[in-house]
Amino acid sequence: MADNRPEGGRETETRTPWSGTARDVGRALGTDLSSGLSPAEARARLDKHGPNALRRERTVTFWGVFKEEVTEPMILLLLVVGVVYAVWGELRDAITIFVVIALLVFSEIFTEFRAKRAVAALRRISPPVAPVVRGGDVLEVPTSAVVPGDLLVLEVGTRVPADA
Repeated sequence: MADNRPEGGRETETRTPWSGTARDVGRALGTDLSSGLSPAEARARLDKHGPNALRRERTVTFWGVFKEEVTEPMILLLLVVGVVYAVWGELRDAITIFVVIALLVFSEIFTEFRAKRAVAALRRISPPVAPVVRGGDVLEVPTSAVVPGDLLVLEVGTRVPADA
């Protein structure tokens, strides 16, 4: 059987820029490791690559939360049980089951709607920011404005954009 390894018997590995040294990564991304990107270069990269955002958030509506809650598997199962009781069981038991389902769904809708609205309001109040080095200065920029080649400043407790 032939040995496909290069001389010395060591396997070669394919290296990507981000698996190398900091200098390799900086060179591959065109970033100065001491001063970061210039503000003009960061703007140009933001225009080229677009904002660092996944998708636009859905607006929280009562009917959207209602649909989510009513289509949960447990609620659907309880509705089937209620229908079975209505057809083959006691009408009084079926009514009780439907009343319990309605109370459960409306309490869940009320709680979920308020929680989602509160979280959405918090996101609008304090959008996430990331500390980056640009032009030799440490700036806090919205995570949507982080571009390929930005130098992120990492400290204990710093929130890091997920794709960094």
